[in-house]
Amino acid sequence: GTKLKILSVHFFGSKWEIEVELAEDDIDFIEENENKM
Repeated sequence: GTKLKILSVHFFGSKWEIEVELAEDDIDFIEENENKM
C-alpha cells in the first residue's frame, strides 16, 4: 500500500511550501514540493 503524510504546510504571500512523507511498502523518503499559485 501507499501512505501519504503531510509533515508541514507553509504559505508565503503567493507561494505554497508543502513537505510530505511518502511511504510505499518498506521504503520511506521525504519529498519537498513548491507550488506557486
